[in-house]
Amino acid sequence: MAATPSDIARYTTDGVLVIAPVDPAVSAAIAAAHIDARNGIDDEIEMFYDVAADAQTALNEIFGYLSQVNPAYLAVELEDTLSLGTDIPLAPRIPTITVADVDAGVSLPLRVRAFSAEMGTDRYAVELMQ
Repeated sequence: MAATPSDIARYTTDGVLVIAPVDPAVSAAIAAAHIDARNGIDDEIEMFYDVAADAQTALNEIFGYLSQVNPAYLAVELEDTLSLGTDIPLAPRIPTITVADVDAGVSLPLRVRAFSAEMGTDRYAVELMQ
C-alpha cells in the first residue's frame, strides 16, 4: 500500500539551514597564522536536531572552536582511567575537560581530540585542544 500525503507529512520534516557568522578579520588572522589552514566557509556540517535553536547552539560551539587563531593544545599522560566512551559519552558532543595548572595560573576547558590506553602499564594519554 502506498503512503498517503498525510502519512508522508506526519513522518517527514523539512530541513532548516542554520548559519554561523564569519568575521573576515578572524579568517584572515587564521590564514596568516596557519598557512596550511583549510577555508571551510562554504562547507556544510550535516546535523540532525528537532529544534533549530539547538542546532544553532551546537553550530556556534563548533564555530567557536574552529575560529580560534591560536588554540591551546596539550598532551597529557595519566595513570587513572578516563572512562571515555563508557562513563563519558563520545557523542553527540565532544567531551570537554577542564585543565588547571596552578603554577601557570591557567584553567582552560579543552576538548578531547584523541586518546589512547596502554593496557600493559595502565597508563592513559589524552590529546586536548581548545
